[in-house]
Amino acid sequence: MLQNQHYMQHLELPNKNFDTWKNILSVIGFLIKSLDINKIDSSFPLTYFPNLKSFTFSSSDFYLLNHLELIIKSKHFQQLHSFKIGGCGILFPRDSSYISYSGHFILLSSEYVLENVFTRRNTLKIFHSTLSTGVSLNYSTTYQTNANLHSLKLVLAEFGDIFKLISYTPNLEYLNVRCTSPATTGGRLIKTNIRLKSLYLKFSNYISFGVNYIMLFNIDRLIDAINQFSSSLTCLSLDLVNLSTPTIDNFLFDKIQFRQLLQPMNELKQFHLYVKLVQLLDNKETLLSQFRDPFWFDHNWSFGLHGKYFYTLPFHFDHLHEFYGGFDDVQLTHSNILLNSDRTWSHVKSIDLLLTSKYDLNFLKQMKRKMPKLTFINFNSIDNISVKKSKDVYLRNHITFDKRLAACSKC
Repeated sequence: MLQNQHYMQHLELPNKNFDTWKNILSVIGFLIKSLDINKIDSSFPLTYFPNLKSFTFSSSDFYLLNHLELIIKSKHFQQLHSFKIGGCGILFPRDSSYISYSGHFILLSSEYVLENVFTRRNTLKIFHSTLSTGVSLNYSTTYQTNANLHSLKLVLAEFGDIFKLISYTPNLEYLNVRCTSPATTGGRLIKTNIRLKSLYLKFSNYISFGVNYIMLFNIDRLIDAINQFSSSLTCLSLDLVNLSTPTIDNFLFDKIQFRQLLQPMNELKQFHLYVKLVQLLDNKETLLSQFRDPFWFDHNWSFGLHGKYFYTLPFHFDHLHEFYGGFDDVQLTHSNILLNSDRTWSHVKSIDLLLTSKYDLNFLKQMKRKMPKLTFINFNSIDNISVKKSKDVYLRNHITFDKRLAACSKC
C-alpha cells in the first residue's frame, strides 16, 4: 500500500475493527484526501486525516447528534472543500428520553449543520445533504455569506426557503433541492442575481419535518423562480412526479406557456422533466403532438409517455414509476430510434413492475442491456391481490443481473 500511495487518497472506512484501523491510520492517514464513512464513531476524529478535503457520511440508521458535532467542531472541518451527509436516518441527541420530542431535535440538528456550513469560517465548496427530513429555516439563526460554495444539495420544508438560503451563496453554480411544491400562499420570492448553471427541483405534496401538510401547486410561482436564472442556466431538471394536480396538466397542454418558460434560456443544453398526469389520456397523441414542432426538434428534446407518466428522453431520473406495460407501452414524440438506444434508460436505478404480470426472458434481457445501473425492483399489486409479506422486505439477490441487481421488494 505504501508503495502505491495514489490508491490511498480515497478511503471508505469500514464500520468494525476500529482498534486495528487506528494503527493503520496513524501511518497512512496523512495521505487520505477523501473519506467515506457510514458510521460516526467518536474514536475516529478528523485528526487522523490532517490533509482531508472531502468528507461523506451516509447511513439509513439512527445516529447521535453529538457524534456529528465532533466532526463539525473539529478544526479540520474548516479545511474541507466537500461535506456530504445522506441517508434516511435522523440525527438525535444521546439521551433517549428526547426521542419523543423528535420534531424539535430534527430542526435543532438541521439548524446546527446549516450554521456551520453558511459561515465565513470554512472553505466548503460543496455541501450536499440528502437526509429525508426537510430543513425549515429558523430566522433566529444567524447565517453568514459563504462565497466559496458553488454546489448545494438540500431537502427543504418550504419552496420559498430556497431563495432565502441561496442569498448567502453569491457564487453558487449547482443547486439541487427537494421540497414542497410552490404554494398559492406565501410572500414574494427573494430576488437574486446568482449566475446559476444547474437547477434540479423535485417536489412533493409534503416534506416531513415534524409536521405534514399539503399545499396547492402554483405554476406561476415556479415559473417566476426559474426565470430568475434563465440567462445562465445550462441544465434544468423538474421532477413533478409526486404531484398530481390539474394545474400541471393544463401547463403541459398550454403549448405557449410551457415554451415561454424555456425560450429565454439561450444557454440551456439539458432539460429533464418527469410528470404524473391526473388521469389516463384516452388519446395520448393529444399531448404528444404538442411537442413535435420545430422548437422541440431544434433543441433535440424528445418526450415519452406510458400510463399517466410523461417525461423527457433520454430518461435522466433514478426511479421509473409503474412501468407495467414494459418498453412496448412507451409512446414517443419522435422516432423509435431513441427508444431502441442503449442510453435512453441508462440512468435508471430502480423500477416498479406489476407483481401479477408475467415477464418473459426477452423483457429481462432488455432491462439488463438498457438499464445497466438497475439495482432495485419494486413489485406492486394494484388489483387488491393479497401479497404474503416476507419478514425481510428486501429480498436480497432474488434477481441478479451480473450481480448488479441487488434487491427486490414486494409491496
